[in-house]
Amino acid sequence: MLSFLLFATPGLAQGNPRCTALEIKPSTQAKYFAAHPDDLERAKCMLDFYARRLPLSDLRPYRIALIRWVITHYPGISPESYLPQGLDVGTEAIPDYSEIRALWHKQVERRPTDPAVLSNAGRALSIGDREQALRWLKYARTLSPQDTTIPKRLADLYAYAIIGVAGTGPELDMNRVDMSEEQSSFARLAFREAAEEDSNLAALTGMKLHYMSFWPFFRSHQLEYDKLAETLLLKAAALDYPHPTKISALADFYFDQRGKASGNIYSEAPTVERSSDEMMKRLTTPELLGSGYAWPSLSVRVKVVVGVDGHVWSASPIDPPTKQSGLTAVSKAKSLSFLPLMVDGKPVRISTELTLKVEDFEESAAALVSN
Repeated sequence: MLSFLLFATPGLAQGNPRCTALEIKPSTQAKYFAAHPDDLERAKCMLDFYARRLPLSDLRPYRIALIRWVITHYPGISPESYLPQGLDVGTEAIPDYSEIRALWHKQVERRPTDPAVLSNAGRALSIGDREQALRWLKYARTLSPQDTTIPKRLADLYAYAIIGVAGTGPELDMNRVDMSEEQSSFARLAFREAAEEDSNLAALTGMKLHYMSFWPFFRSHQLEYDKLAETLLLKAAALDYPHPTKISALADFYFDQRGKASGNIYSEAPTVERSSDEMMKRLTTPELLGSGYAWPSLSVRVKVVVGVDGHVWSASPIDPPTKQSGLTAVSKAKSLSFLPLMVDGKPVRISTELTLKVEDFEESAAALVSN
């Protein structure tokens, strides 16, 4: 297998034609980066190359060598353009993990106020040294509040702590859960902070728990994790009220419940009817309706249910003029958001009927042909 990779054609590392399999040789990497120390594009490409081939044990020493070089020379490397796990090392890959952990500590000591370094270090140690990782990620978020990657990494750390993930193997698979960790003070802290700090963190942590519940390793606890996920997602809606949540997640969460064999969770919020005129007053994204079409358009009625988070949870066309116009209207409806509604102090779903204008693709095509 290794000989095949060494002589594979250029472009084997997906996403960058300048990466070739020949570069997996540590000596080749060392020579190249010594001559081109600023070629971060190539470094990211190689991180991605290895991340896509984690099951190939022959490549692991080369991957570790590259990760060691990146941490040493570019600890603040951006996660853009490579897989999120590009710099990750399994916690049970001894002694590699111990060495990588020490390197991250060293780099944070050297650059203690660099949010990119703190963020990368926090992700790398989010399972093996979660208390320290939490401090780094929270400080990074303070230093760079506009960085959208940091909250996602915080959410991952919270989710791992909440369900007690205790170890990852050489292929970065989560292979050990410590049930006592689920009841630990840190796990309780993680859940409390995820639910109380801000809606984005609550939503991201909730969806992380939900997605993890589908993994085979955690499937026996799917209902338990989904209940925690729902709690956090509803908390996000409460934190953002009276505005729609900044992250739309509840619609996907409840939609996914339909595909579960058992332990389905559905919204307990009651549904009330509201007129189209009233909903137009509650609309927070009027720019998505469009105004003035250069091409022929059609009006399509759509039955819509707006969730407790202000986002459209379901939409279906009512006797659309054409099949395509119905599909387009549903897509447009699902992009809208509204001010959420409470009745008697409790959040409710809103059922309504909207009339949306969409392009008539058939007439537009005919117009193009005639011109």
